[in-house]
Amino acid sequence: MKKIITVLALLMIMTAGAFSAERYNYTWKDADGVLNITDYPPPEDAEIIDVSVIHMPEKKEITPAEQQQKALQRQDATQNRLQAQAASLRNEEAALRQKAVDLTEEAQELRRLSKKQRYKSRYRLRASNKEREAEELINRADALAGKAEALERQASRLK
Repeated sequence: MKKIITVLALLMIMTAGAFSAERYNYTWKDADGVLNITDYPPPEDAEIIDVSVIHMPEKKEITPAEQQQKALQRQDATQNRLQAQAASLRNEEAALRQKAVDLTEEAQELRRLSKKQRYKSRYRLRASNKEREAEELINRADALAGKAEALERQASRLK
């Protein structure tokens, strides 16, 4: 009798579940005594231990206006990210160019000293090294400027 009442209650719950946004977890033991927790009803010969309700949130339909607004927000976020990356590259470029200017000035000072000192070759070698390092920094700065320009173009296309 208890089993019939349980099965009837289970059938009523299942029928009600077909018309609502709720789901159920079933806790039951099979013929071998193994405990099972499923989201589908147990077989008829199983011992039902518990049936718990899982409340499912209702799905909200998104209107075309909301979809468009979300798309614009994503586009703005992407544009802001690209502009921030470009600004970071521009800052790094400016720092490299300043360092290149400083190295060039040091090289000029070493070249000036090489005219007065008797260790001309040592100062000239140091000056050449500084000039070469400054040239490498300028090349890196030019590469960063190219990347920044590409990001800025990409960000402007999003407008």
